[in-house]
Parts: sequence; structure tokens; C-alpha cells
Amino acid sequence: PLLTPFCMMADAHEKELVQQLNELQTRVRDNQRQQITVVTQINMLEKEKRMAQLSKRELEDLPTGVNCYKSVGKAFMMTPTRDLVKDLQGKISNCDADLHHFQNSRLYIERQLKEAETQVKELLAK
Repeated sequence: PLLTPFCMMADAHEKELVQQLNELQTRVRDNQRQQITVVTQINMLEKEKRMAQLSKRELEDLPTGVNCYKSVGKAFMMTPTRDLVKDLQGKISNCDADLHHFQNSRLYIERQLKEAETQVKELLAK
């Protein structure tokens, strides 16, 4: 009779630990998914920025008076070179701002992931 309440308490404690462990594992998986998504977005932005920089450099090297065309849907419209360079510079600036935002997000997610992994280790040590 004395062991029954103790066993019930231990069983309830184990259930609570298992529930906490499951919640932490879910949080770790979610953070890992978010991290993969953010890293993918960072890679895409870096590629887009490099392409814009290369295009800008090529346009700047062109002599004045060269006909340049900008894609407008399925058509192309003749546009002054300086306008194309200005558009590309704006695209580069937008990419820089987005990269800064996503890098901060990546750091935040990495901190959350480390925190959750630490909590899992502490929980398993109990």
C-alpha cells in the first residue's frame, strides 16, 4: 500500500517528462526547418545580388549611346543605360537590406535551436 502512491507519482512525473521532451523535440524540428528555409533564402538573395552586380558592371562598361533594352513582360523596351544601371543599383540595395534581415533571422533561429537543444539535454539528464 505504501508503494502505490509513490509509483503513481513517479509515473505522473515520467509522463510529464515525456510530454516536455516531445514539445522540445517539436520545437527543435521547427527551428531546423526554419533555419533551412532562411539559409535557402539567403543563398537565393546572394545569387540575385551577384547577378545584378555583374550586369551593372557590364552596363557601366558600355560606351554611351548604345541601345539597351529592358524586359517588360514578353516584350522589350528600349531604355537608357543610366536608367538600367539605376534600376540594378536599387535591386542591389534591396538585396543588401533583405540579406541583413535574413541574416539576423538566421542568428535568432540558431540561438533558439541551441537553447532548445540545451533544454533537451538537461531534461534527459534528470
